[in-house]
Amino acid sequence: MIYYGLVITGTGTGVGKTEVACGIARAFREKGIKVGGFKPIETGCVERDGELIPEDGLRLLNATASALKLEEVVPYRFSFPASPYASASKAGEKILFERIYQVFDELAGKFEVMLVESAGGFLVPINENFLFADLIKPMGLPILIVAENRLGVVNQVLLTIESARARELKVLGVVLNQTSAEPVPPTLQNQEQIEQFGKVKVICQIGYLEKEAREKKMSEIFKEIAEELFLTIKQSGKKNLFKYL
Repeated sequence: MIYYGLVITGTGTGVGKTEVACGIARAFREKGIKVGGFKPIETGCVERDGELIPEDGLRLLNATASALKLEEVVPYRFSFPASPYASASKAGEKILFERIYQVFDELAGKFEVMLVESAGGFLVPINENFLFADLIKPMGLPILIVAENRLGVVNQVLLTIESARARELKVLGVVLNQTSAEPVPPTLQNQEQIEQFGKVKVICQIGYLEKEAREKKMSEIFKEIAEELFLTIKQSGKKNLFKYL
């Protein structure tokens, strides 16, 4: 079996990864593409009726409109808002890669494409030995980097690109997302420098969006490039990802 997917990661937390993932998911659905969402770990979950609710995972589930259970979309959930390693340690648990791979392997065969969202940035610690980058390396999926469009973003994006390529992972592109209403001076030349020095395409720049309009606007933005994005993902398909399990 050949798996098709996209890892949506970021230069840090709060840069808009979930909104971008949901926007892509809705755009794919409108194009008739069967898409599944997967966020292997979510921290900062709120407890309701004795259950930890992963807000990002729930939004991703709703955006894909799949019949998956929430525990399939987010197999590891923690209340402490920190790195997965710190959150799991506080809860007295350990995050096991084998469990994540097993869940993903079961899900991937049900969809044309899987969207995998990281918890925090590309190098966020998962357990005492490994980072998120180590978790996704065996998947072999292309990476989409989401970054906050501001002063300093060029360095953050280039470091993420360099780290991904050092692990022989394909960087599909970059999304520059404006999270603040304060205008981004064009003289910063963020897109131009990222493309020049990172040898990668900034597939879109997203201007500041009011909270209530973000998901709808995001889907409209990605609808315009959904077919091209899906084709690129298909060209990066990986066969027998988890044959060692």
